[in-house]
Amino acid sequence: MKDVPKIIARELGFNLIPAAAALSLEGVPVNAIDGFIYSIKPQVDRLLVDCDAVQTATACSIEQEYAAMKMGNSSLARISADALRMAEQAKAFCANHGVL
Repeated sequence: MKDVPKIIARELGFNLIPAAAALSLEGVPVNAIDGFIYSIKPQVDRLLVDCDAVQTATACSIEQEYAAMKMGNSSLARISADALRMAEQAKAFCANHGVL
């Protein structure tokens, strides 16, 4: 579980935005791509900051995160849900442009 923030950060930071930019090769209009990136980039940036915070908080021990999970207040669950929402946004964008 300690690797979850790092995995999310890598997938969003290194894969989502560059993959969206490359959709022009699939015939998606550049202005649509730019609009999607403009709309999702602030969310990605916030989530990357949150991932860093969770990574720092769980670096030494994940016990507090386990306790938070039991209480329904897990930072890992929150960043995972946020990442999945962004993935759904990207999937919907692709589907709307016939590249899924």
